[in-house]
Amino acid sequence: MESQNPSCDHITDATVKTGEEGSENDVCVPIYSSSEVLGKLQEKWKSAKKIPYPAMYSSIFGGITLDPSLMVIPIDDHMVHRGHGIFDTAMIVNGYLYELDTHLDRFLRSASKAKVASPFPRSTLRTILVKLAAASHCKKGSLRYWLSAGPGDFLLSPAGCPTSAFYAVVIDDDFSQCKEGVKAITSTVPMKAPQFATMKNVNYLPNVLSQMEAEEKGAFASIWVDDDGYIAEGPNVNVAFISKSKELLLPKFDKILSGCTARRLLALAPKLVEQGILSSVGTGDITLERAKGSAEAMYVGSGLPILPIIAWDEQPVGEGKVGALTLALSDLLWEDMIAGPETHRLRIPYMIDRRRRSDVARVVARRKRRRSTAAACRCLVVVQEIPGCPTEFPLLPSRNFRYHHAAARRRNSPPLPPPSPEKKCCCAAIPWPCGFCAKIGVLCCRTGQLKKKKKGSNQLGSLGQSVLLLFAMYIHPSDLQYG
Repeated sequence: MESQNPSCDHITDATVKTGEEGSENDVCVPIYSSSEVLGKLQEKWKSAKKIPYPAMYSSIFGGITLDPSLMVIPIDDHMVHRGHGIFDTAMIVNGYLYELDTHLDRFLRSASKAKVASPFPRSTLRTILVKLAAASHCKKGSLRYWLSAGPGDFLLSPAGCPTSAFYAVVIDDDFSQCKEGVKAITSTVPMKAPQFATMKNVNYLPNVLSQMEAEEKGAFASIWVDDDGYIAEGPNVNVAFISKSKELLLPKFDKILSGCTARRLLALAPKLVEQGILSSVGTGDITLERAKGSAEAMYVGSGLPILPIIAWDEQPVGEGKVGALTLALSDLLWEDMIAGPETHRLRIPYMIDRRRRSDVARVVARRKRRRSTAAACRCLVVVQEIPGCPTEFPLLPSRNFRYHHAAARRRNSPPLPPPSPEKKCCCAAIPWPCGFCAKIGVLCCRTGQLKKKKKGSNQLGSLGQSVLLLFAMYIHPSDLQYG
């Protein structure tokens, strides 16, 4: 039968019977090549004004991709078809990862409860996440990561999975502090049993149905009440209450997820007690009646970090407006996210991207061409890292090393000397002759200063110093693989 779809000319049509008996509706089911599938996946992002997912890591291919069309998971991954996996999220705030170590510790506790072994030690997981955030160049958003039983088959048991899988993605999101009040409802969807509620697993169907129920009733989110009649949590947030006597109270974490942001709030809130703004801070069993009778209520979560609740089940909470104590707690937590101690904020070591690296290389090459015949040509310096060196001194890109090497070879310059492990510096400071003159400079790998030079040679010019400074700010040793 002749195909009705030009894209199906090279394949056999599949037909299915629909409607009345005896009638047929021809349905074309193309069979695509790998390149055609990739093209189809990329079509979605061609017209996108902004890519919401700037980078993803997958242990399946063992690296980072910046192409959103390739950010996929195998269909036979047990996290996909059996829900056997866990996840967590850390926020990216103004170029810093907030509470990464706290979230990573909870991530591994969840993995232990879900009986999913990590393919990497904790230190490697942390390094992958930091490098992923750096490669994404995202300054504000979130870093979400998953640990799965892995791909292998479609059975229940993960025994057929060769190894577990680790995925992570950066989500670009220009979130801000929430100060507007929202409505909440009491969820009628049964909450998860404590065994599953206390781990951050990917089985979020009850959470999804609870959230949909709230949206259908015109509310922002819902609040669960456990079987004993005590307040539990929201679909993906914790809840907190301020009593009329100015007590900050959160539900105990024995039956619900131990929220990292909620625990941080409990650690910071005593500052307001010292100032006389709050009377006390703590956790406990909170009945539904007591919660609804609070002076103020709020959702607490990583991306909020605090969201005031002004109405609950169509009834006002307190005075029915955002309370001053809620805003004080919000300011306290937000300030901690944007300017808190470095024990809770990790600066992301963003890498210089390829375009910027190419621009710098062109400037250097242009400078060399101008001075190729000048006797006063100044040298750039190459520093080589000794294998196993713990020092993280920024190196010049490997493209510049190759440039010097090629130029020196054309001028019959001496070969590059081997590293010297006897040196006090962890990395060998290697003298290297310029390809256009005989000047030699040596850069100390610890201080970043010219350590010594051949008699009669010149210091680096202002442009050379600027280039070295630029590399020192943006180039990491791991960057050499992209050179």
